[in-house]
Amino acid sequence: MSNINVTPTTQSELQPAAPANVNGIAAIETNEPAQSVGVSTSKAPTVDNLHQLDDATRTKLGNDWADRCQKAGHDFQEMKARQDSYLLRAIAALALSIVFFPQTDWAAKVNALGIGSANIKSKFRTAMAVVGTFGLNPYQTDSVKAKLDGQALGRNALATEWLADYIINLDANGRATLTLDEAGIDKLSQVLKANGGVIAVGDLQRVAYRETVAASRLRVSIDTKGAAAIIAERGERRIRAQNGLDKDAPVPFVVDVKVGNAQTAYAVPDALLDVIKTGIFKAAASVDPLVDTFGELTKVSAIAPHQLVGATAGANPEMGAGSRQFVLRADRSIQVSTIPASNEVNPVLIARPATQIIEPWPAAACRMSTKGWQFAEANLIDTDRRIYFDASVSASAGSTPSVTLSTVATGESIGSETIVLEPLVPGMPVYPVEFDASSLQTDFEFEVDVKDLTEWCNKAASKLRDTESLVTLVADGSRASLGAGKHPQAGKNPLKITLTGRATAGIVHLRAIDFGALAKTVEGLTLTGNAKVSFKIDERAAMRVSFETSLATYELYAPVLQPGSFKPYTQCFRPMAVA
Repeated sequence: MSNINVTPTTQSELQPAAPANVNGIAAIETNEPAQSVGVSTSKAPTVDNLHQLDDATRTKLGNDWADRCQKAGHDFQEMKARQDSYLLRAIAALALSIVFFPQTDWAAKVNALGIGSANIKSKFRTAMAVVGTFGLNPYQTDSVKAKLDGQALGRNALATEWLADYIINLDANGRATLTLDEAGIDKLSQVLKANGGVIAVGDLQRVAYRETVAASRLRVSIDTKGAAAIIAERGERRIRAQNGLDKDAPVPFVVDVKVGNAQTAYAVPDALLDVIKTGIFKAAASVDPLVDTFGELTKVSAIAPHQLVGATAGANPEMGAGSRQFVLRADRSIQVSTIPASNEVNPVLIARPATQIIEPWPAAACRMSTKGWQFAEANLIDTDRRIYFDASVSASAGSTPSVTLSTVATGESIGSETIVLEPLVPGMPVYPVEFDASSLQTDFEFEVDVKDLTEWCNKAASKLRDTESLVTLVADGSRASLGAGKHPQAGKNPLKITLTGRATAGIVHLRAIDFGALAKTVEGLTLTGNAKVSFKIDERAAMRVSFETSLATYELYAPVLQPGSFKPYTQCFRPMAVA
């Protein structure tokens, strides 16, 4: 493993070369020393005597000067491109340092620069390292320079933290191919570039921080040691039930030893059994089906954005414009959509749980309380946490049921939350959006392996986050391609697909952000059905996307854009009809 050497770039290295003579304006440049700043020693015409030039000379001079402007602009763009490249590489190197060399004494390096580590009081966790790397001093006496350095500190720290988190979350293959050398820096620089650059990834990190802070208020601290015995008891009950053993009967343990083709069973000695049985029982424990389903549902629900409009002005978090809504429908499906702001149209998700998770199921449409589903989101998206939660359903005769999620062991006084189910009744001022699929036709139909879909979406990540970008489906016979970009044709490196329905040519546009949200969601799921994502597209209405897990089947409806416009078709998206 080689060391990473990051050599600071001097200011002189970043200066563009002096522009050469352009189209005969040699008089502007001179090798004679200037007598004073702003005093020309050339024989160039002054602006005061331009009127003395004839029209032809004046026109030529104007054209030559325009060429000179272009040359100066080109020089600047070249210099800026070099600076941007240097910045991406420095952030890439620093992110590697943050992740793999956390013991580095950045405070000492800041002190060596004469800035004073005691002055660095930034909220960013990488602030000291960023100051030490870039020599920024937001606390200097020059207020203008201090402000600029402070802004640069924030930008670079956010980008560094985003990239550090990216590295931490790499899978085994990603870590095995990331090297601590110039090649590794190049690879991470390309990751930053593909995701829009320093400012774009900084914005992503800022959003992630806001979501983390909001979730942390509802996230329960689990006492895993205290929960171990309870989880083991749950696993023991499951083993007894599966094998028809009553609660007092001993559970026999045997160890199978195989030598060659011979296999022999041995009873586990009591002394050893006392050591291992708790671990065996814990491994046998299963997650509550309702907890598991709620956890996955809140993860998938990210497809429907929860972005309150006018939240600072007191927008209603329960039924306010832009709020995410979970609705239990009479047909035993769960709808996730939003209450739209103005004429906004967002995707609608329908989930059909594989098991009867709530009994009795409400006879009429009911919405989940916002705090209830946010508690589930904060605590159950992480699959490893679900084993520590139980769920119970309660309902008195004639009333709407409620669901209580509670931890089996917690170090805090508050470890539970009740998800209240509130009926949607006639006369309410607003209703969640639903999708009317009764008139939906299928113009295009295809399946994509989830691995191929997520790989393509990762390559097009920056485009799929751009609110002005499109995803374009171009079909030609039995083949088609998906592309992303602002141009209404397939972008670079399109995803090639095989149509399973319709054998004629056509083209359909979708909002890139809708497609990106879908890809980000399915990437983290374990899909059944050969890990395929199915698409059916109505050219004049919507895209229907279907996928399945062991816990539920899902259908997503996202609007298709009108030809030659960024306006979506809206006729199938409407407020829920409540009788």
